Amino acid sequence: MNTFSFRAMSGLAILLASTCWLFTGTVFAECPSFDCGKVKAGSIEEMVCKDDKLGALDRKLAAVYGAASKKAVNEHPPVLKAEQRGWIKGRNDC
Repeated sequence: MNTFSFRAMSGLAILLASTCWLFTGTVFAECPSFDCGKVKAGSIEEMVCKDDKLGALDRKLAAVYGAASKKAVNEHPPVLKAEQRGWIKGRNDC
């Protein structure tokens, strides 16, 4: 897959995660995809841990990213992981 495909897939994952909440108005309480006991105080991850809706959206986004990772296993260079890191940096900068 090319870079465009992974960017489109990343954008789609974010869109899907946010539109599920917008259209249903309901997200079931769910822990995020990471260990909340290991997050830094005041971090974005702490905000996600404290909000059930954000935790559920994080879990959905992690599932989509996991599926994309399986498809990108033989990608050279490994663009998906680099783009994910860039997305996280952009999210944190907001």
